[in-house]
This record gives sequence, C-alpha cells and structure tokens, in this order.
Amino acid sequence: VKRATQWLCKSLEDNEKTAGEGRWCKNHGSNYTQGVAALALAEAAAMGRNPEVKKWAQKATDGVTAGQIKIGNSEYHAWDYAPGGNTNDTSVTGWNVMALKSAKIAGLHVDPASLEGAMKWINSGQDLRGAPKGGEAEYWEGGMMTYRGQVGQAPNPKNMAMTSAAALKRLFVGGERCSDPGVAGPCNLMKKKENLPTAEQNRFNLYYWYYGTLVMFQKGGDHWKEWKEAMKVALLQTQRKDGDFDGSWNPYMGEPQGHIYGGRVMSTALGALNMEVYYRYMPIHK
Repeated sequence: VKRATQWLCKSLEDNEKTAGEGRWCKNHGSNYTQGVAALALAEAAAMGRNPEVKKWAQKATDGVTAGQIKIGNSEYHAWDYAPGGNTNDTSVTGWNVMALKSAKIAGLHVDPASLEGAMKWINSGQDLRGAPKGGEAEYWEGGMMTYRGQVGQAPNPKNMAMTSAAALKRLFVGGERCSDPGVAGPCNLMKKKENLPTAEQNRFNLYYWYYGTLVMFQKGGDHWKEWKEAMKVALLQTQRKDGDFDGSWNPYMGEPQGHIYGGRVMSTALGALNMEVYYRYMPIHK
C-alpha cells in the first residue's frame, strides 16, 4: 500500500506538468482516472496521516474540481469523460463525488459548489415522478437514474448501476435519509429478485454491485440481508481458484461495458471493494 501510494503521488507530480495542476491526464476518459486515483489518495491521507501524501491528495482533490463542468464564473454541474466536456455523466460523476467525500473525511478542502453541482445533475437526471410523500416512499419502487444528459433535459437510457449510484450520492452528499424517495425507491428496485447479484453471466455486473452494496448497507434491514446473501454467493462462485488467476475475478463476464477495459486488476479491485463494505463506511444515519 505504501509503495502504491508513493507511486500515485510521483505519477501525479510527473503528469501534472502536461495535464494541468492536480491532474493525472486530460484525454478522453481522464475524469475516470482522476476520480478513482484521487479517491485512493484521499483515503491514504486519512488513514496514514503522512504530510506528503496529504499534500498530493489535496492537489488531486483540486484537480477533481478543475475537471468538472463549469457554468459561468462560479456554478458547476457534474462531470463528463474529460475536462472541457459539457454532458453530465452519472458514472464518471460517481467516482469523483466519492473522491470528494473521502477528501472531506480526510480533512482536505473541498469546494462546496463542486458537490452542489453534482447534486444538480442527480436531481435532474433521477426520475422521481409519482414518488409518494413522507413515509409512504418506503414502499415505492422507482427513482431510475439517467446515464448521460444535460441538467433540465435528462433523457434515457437509465440503468440500475446509475440508479444505485444516484441513491448513494443522495445519502453521502445530499444529506437525505434511507426513507426519502430518491433512496428508498432505488433500494426497493434493487431488492427485486431480477436486480439482486447473481453469477449468471448476462447479469454479472461488479460495477453495479459496487454502488448497490454501499447503498444497501446503509439501508440495512431485510434489504441489506437479501442483497448481502446474494452478493456473497455470486462473488464466491465467480472468483477464480486456479493457478496464477487464484483469487481474482475475470475482467469480462457478460457485462457489455466497463471493466473489460480495466482488465483483471479492475474487476478484482471491485470484487474486493464489495467485500470491504462492512467496515469501509459507517452507517451514516444510525
């Protein structure tokens, strides 16, 4: 972990000379790189309390905001694949918001307008039409989230991975509770049999499970129990147990996008993150 953290700091120092201050890179998809790497550095800064790591974690956090969609002089929206883009992307936004969330926990400075911009997109892209008021939302099934779009003009397509990410952002950034429609509706959808984790190749999606596991853990109760049991079975059934692949997960098992490009390292990291949820974030409304 120490060597990996040192490598992240050194690579940021080397790359920001051409990519911009606090940035690892500026090409297509670089906001994914920024969010994931900044998340790792922020958590390292929080746990290790190393001044040098904290310095680079702060620069990486500033780099996250620098890559955000900016409207005018002070207003932000969310994140596109790369700095300079103008289409809000829920998947990219998810990683960058997680980085800012961890940066706040680490005591780093986070521009409040940056998180407010992310929530503008969540509020615009999540379909909460027909959601009941008050406690009745506990039983409502809905709240699907758009993958990409403009604030105020959020079209299809929607999917469960983006829906679980939106619910988690409402908990972590929006200050909402598990009983609010934007969280309760998606959790009820995730609890349906067809949306629970499974080893079936056409439904195996570690990326969706990453956000789903985090939000269902926060929801607790029967939601977490059913999700957890399904996830444990799916993860154990699909984890490789042979030769050099022992302990890893295949990079592509029916999921049409995403971790095929990240390879075995990304899939294995996502599998490990799913299993870490018990101690990764404490329940925030308990």
